[in-house]
Amino acid sequence: MFIQWCLKGISERPTFGDTEAEALLYSGIKSNWLFNNGTMPVELAIPTVQSALGLSALLTHVNNYAAVRTTSPYISLSAGVVLADTALGSRKFPAWRSAMDFATEWGRSFGYVYRVWTIVTPQPAPQVLSVSDEVRNLNLFDAAWKYQSQGEITAKLVIPSAQIQYVIKVGSDRRPAGFRRDNTGFVNPETISNLLVEI
Repeated sequence: MFIQWCLKGISERPTFGDTEAEALLYSGIKSNWLFNNGTMPVELAIPTVQSALGLSALLTHVNNYAAVRTTSPYISLSAGVVLADTALGSRKFPAWRSAMDFATEWGRSFGYVYRVWTIVTPQPAPQVLSVSDEVRNLNLFDAAWKYQSQGEITAKLVIPSAQIQYVIKVGSDRRPAGFRRDNTGFVNPETISNLLVEI
């Protein structure tokens, strides 16, 4: 397992503005599946969503998001990626670029970018709720090559509040728009790392 910092972009819309963006710091970032089943009791929600998880569902979320956008239990994050380039040797696709693109709908709207951390497995585990998958790694997910430049890490069901550091608002020009909120309940990931302090 490893801990990965990621960015998440969400576009502004009539039902999602500054108030709602700040509220996510304290409620967590929900998958669309959870958002649309928010009143389901936990004892029903967990086994129901568990049956919706799997490699096929994850690859559909990555490669054909339009088909599952309202029902997907997965949450797309970006950690960036470095890819081979025949002319340059390698080319970097930073996380902020993907997050900005999604937040602003490719420069058409205002949006919000969240900085979060998540626990990532070193092997595919699309059916395990509590960990994220490194979809950007084609050694693990070779069927996800089409959007590899997005540097995707895929979480499941919800990103807990304690794992969200802050949110900033960005304009359609992809520049900060003067709104930033830090999460007062944020828990630094160093608290769960394998680094022990001497006694």
